[in-house]
This record gives sequence, C-alpha cells and structure tokens, in this order.
Amino acid sequence: MKKLFYYMAFVCIAVTVMTACKEMDTTYKEYLVVGGITYPGRASSPEIYTGRNRVKITWSRGTDQSVTKARIYWNNYSDSVEVAIHPDDKIISKTIENLPEGTYTFVIKTFDAANNSSVPVELLSAVYGDTYQEGLLFRPIKTSVRFTDKIEVEWGAANISGGAYATEIKYIDESDQERIKRFLIDEELSVISDIKPGTSYEYRTAYLPQELSIDTFYTDFQPNQYSSFHTGDWKIKEYSSFHPDAANPTRNVPENFIDGDPTTRWHTNASAPVPGYPHFVVIDMQSAKTITAIELFRSRITSNDRNNGSKTFQLSISNDGVNFTPLGEVMNFDSSIDDGQFYEVSAPFAARYLEFRGLSGAAASMSMGDMSVFGN
Repeated sequence: MKKLFYYMAFVCIAVTVMTACKEMDTTYKEYLVVGGITYPGRASSPEIYTGRNRVKITWSRGTDQSVTKARIYWNNYSDSVEVAIHPDDKIISKTIENLPEGTYTFVIKTFDAANNSSVPVELLSAVYGDTYQEGLLFRPIKTSVRFTDKIEVEWGAANISGGAYATEIKYIDESDQERIKRFLIDEELSVISDIKPGTSYEYRTAYLPQELSIDTFYTDFQPNQYSSFHTGDWKIKEYSSFHPDAANPTRNVPENFIDGDPTTRWHTNASAPVPGYPHFVVIDMQSAKTITAIELFRSRITSNDRNNGSKTFQLSISNDGVNFTPLGEVMNFDSSIDDGQFYEVSAPFAARYLEFRGLSGAAASMSMGDMSVFGN
C-alpha cells in the first residue's frame, strides 16, 4: 500500500511539471522558431527625442555581444535606416532627418552576424515643423522701465502649455557689441544692466515642444519700441503755478505729474484771480533722452477733475532749458477717460529738458494726474 501511495504521488508531480512546462512553452511560443533559432538582444532602455523635421533615437547596447547592427523602421516598415553597432558601443544613437511634420511609430530591430533579428521595440513620437512654428506666441511685455544704468522688463503670461520655456533679449551693450541674454520662463522680471544708452532692444520667446527635444523653436524677434523712463531722479525746473493746500502741502504740486501715480495730481492755482491757460511745467530729466511717446492720465481725486484736464497740449524739448523745440503738433486730450491716453512723438531727438504745455481747457485752472514718458 505504501508503495502504491508513493507511486501515485510521483505521477501527480510529473503531471504538474509537464503541465507547467507546456504553459511556459505557450507563453514564449511567439519568440521561438522551430530548429532552435535564438533572438539577439533587443534595444534596451530606448529614448526618442523630437525635433524640427527630425528625431534622435538612442538605446543601450545591452549585454548581447552578438549584435552587429540595427534597423529602424517607420511608415509601416516602408522606410528604414540601418545602424552599425560596434563591439565597444555602449549607447547607440541615430538621428533621422527630413521627416515631414506629423506623428510616427518607429520600430527598432537588432541583428546578429547571421542576420537573425530581435524582438521589435516600438517608439511613438511627434515630429514638429512649420505648422508648429507658425502657432508660436511671443511672451508679452507688461512694463519696460529704463533707469539711468539699466532696463527692467516685467513679463506677462507665457504660453507654457505650448512649450514656451525662455525669453531672449537682443541688444547692443556699452562696448557696441550685440548680445543676447536668455531668461527662463519662471522669471517675471528681467534686468539688462549693460545696454548702450540711447538704444533699444528686441525680444523673442524660445520653445521646446516636448521635454525630450533636440531642437529649440523661436518666435521672430519683436522690437521693443516703448520703454518708460524711471522718473525717480527727475526734477521740476519750472512751472506756471499750483494750487496751495495748507492741510496737505504736496496735494497739488507739479511733482505729482511725474511721480508714476495717476491717483495724485498737479492742480494749477484756482484762487481768484485764476491764472488762465497756458499752464506749463518744465522737467529736468537729468541727462539727454530721446522721447518717442508719452502717456497722459487725468486727475481722479475729485469729481470736478473730470472736466478740469487740458483739452489741448503741446510737448517741447530743450538742451539748455531755455530754448525749446516743439515735438510735433498740438494734441488733444479727453479728461473724461480714466485710462491712459497714448501719444507718439514724430521726429524725436535727444534733449535734457521736456516741457508740457496745456493750451486750452473747460475751466481756467487745470488738473492733470500723471505723465509717463517713453524713449531711449
């Protein structure tokens, strides 16, 4: 009886082993060929890097020294390229050029000297080109402020989801050399401290369509035409009048006209007898500057200010603070508008002194909020 028990146990174990082997054979059947052909080691740890009408494919050689070459296929195997693999190669790399923009499936097969091929490895990637390029958006400038020794650029929102990762500024430095500085997209404020005085700059946005990209795409360079001057060191040289306020001596002074704050005001004298138009202020900009535009803001301290701005005005510039040359024709201003009103200057040239002259208004006195000055 004991012998019969051992015999039955042996039969059960044998059946179990045979069944397991049969299942294993079924699992690997697709990799086996009748006659005992073995497959070379396949491409290990493959990576694909997209680019402009091209891709770069890399993989690790692995431990199989019988591999002598590889072939990369795409377009459903209708296109392919061969890659030689040398015994001392550890990382295999191949760049495929001149690919039309689109999405591709690439298949890598390795081969040994007997031309036996490995199990295929598939990689999916987009290829970028003119269509992607045409959709790029440059990162806008919020403000560009020109100080005596630097320019500060505050950036607006960038198209990060589209691949924007940096912004570049091209300018002429103090040694008359062209330079390009790159600022990453997470920087909201960029500083150029060596720009040549009297010059402007251009800017563009850099894009990587994917994290693994071998090519950078760029928007076209955009000229920055308007940098506002920092007025912190500017002085009021001369003015027509201001309305005194004993309770708040700085409430109506002409310095408020260039303090960068539209909520303050310069109010001319409104006491009888009220001095009428013209009302003027002469600003010492401390050094010669080329003015290309200004932006005017009305005063908003009281309801009367809405009707108390200058309806017409003229700008003039001077190098000696005495003899002034008009910057263009007489311009109109609407003091009922809260937003800044922008005026370009024709035929600008460098000068140290700037005069704002109000020529007419609804009332005899004048109230103005702020004036931003733009230029180089």
